[in-house]
Amino acid sequence: MKTIYDAWQHFRPRHRATLLTMGVTLTCLPVAWVALAGGESAGVAPAAVAAPAPAPAKPNITFDSAGPDTRIRASWSLYRLEIPQVSREAFGEFVKRNLPGEPTGEMSELSQRLVYADSKDRSVFFMQDQLTGNLMFQGSMIPYFGNTRPILPGPDDARKLALEYLRTQELFPVKETQLKMVHSGGLRYNQVREGKPGPILNKLRIIHFGRLLGGVRVLGPGSKITVSVGDGGAVVGLQRKWREVGASSVLASTELKSPEGAQREFGEFLQSELGPNVQARVGPPQIFYHDGDGQYIQPAYYFKVTIPSVDGLVSYLSAVPAMKQPPERVGPGQIPSGAIRNLVTVGPDTIPPPGPDARQD
Repeated sequence: MKTIYDAWQHFRPRHRATLLTMGVTLTCLPVAWVALAGGESAGVAPAAVAAPAPAPAKPNITFDSAGPDTRIRASWSLYRLEIPQVSREAFGEFVKRNLPGEPTGEMSELSQRLVYADSKDRSVFFMQDQLTGNLMFQGSMIPYFGNTRPILPGPDDARKLALEYLRTQELFPVKETQLKMVHSGGLRYNQVREGKPGPILNKLRIIHFGRLLGGVRVLGPGSKITVSVGDGGAVVGLQRKWREVGASSVLASTELKSPEGAQREFGEFLQSELGPNVQARVGPPQIFYHDGDGQYIQPAYYFKVTIPSVDGLVSYLSAVPAMKQPPERVGPGQIPSGAIRNLVTVGPDTIPPPGPDARQD
């Protein structure tokens, strides 16, 4: 009779390795079975069964019951924005026209942007995006530092000066009826000494222009012009995000979401955007045109969101596209950094707001 050793010799080396692996596995199976069965005879403790994790806390979102915006109309359009013509030569001429003297800095290109920085006055800065045509400049702020008291024009005179500046600089929109002043504000300065606030000084008058399409306001980061008017009526700043409207097409009602559908979509977004136990109140959907500083202007449902903060209630606007298949993304817009920083939650998981050193207001 052959011994086990003699039989073992009949297997090739690779087959021996396979048999060894099978033997180890079969030897370990009884131990594993005893462990799964909770048998204590093998000295193996029964496996612990983890308790189900509690459901994560969700934000408390309340939608106003006022219903959809009654101004919602049946006809909406999709507008395509024209590609601007941007040249290094035209940008250089704009810089020269807005400097009090000869340029002392150099013009350069940075990430598809034309940039001019003055070498003597670091507060002077010009920039134009070569893809979108967005243009901005900041004149010298040295005369406005400290306790100086510039002589500023009134709101209406500042508006007229801003419009005149846009015309003389050839920055006025081709379709003039689309331009509308939406706000007249300013820049104020206040200094605190020994814990006592000083006088509030008005430094600049700032005029904000927006766009109307068919009588409807265009919101979003595009379709905006801001002109800063300073001492003696001099224009000392500009931000222009404005491209001319090209081709347009009327949207069929079947291409648009219902207000109720947009509200559900926005509610789902807030559930993931807001932290646990945050209380938020959301106003009814209102439809406007949206310019995302891309290639299109399209209709969008806007929502006013109000959330608590350490300074009281904070409100901001956020939007979802009105089209079922939008050509470009329309948010939803991110919560403003100041609002996120100051969120106050309620319930057992309340997180204290950050201290004053974390504020960046």
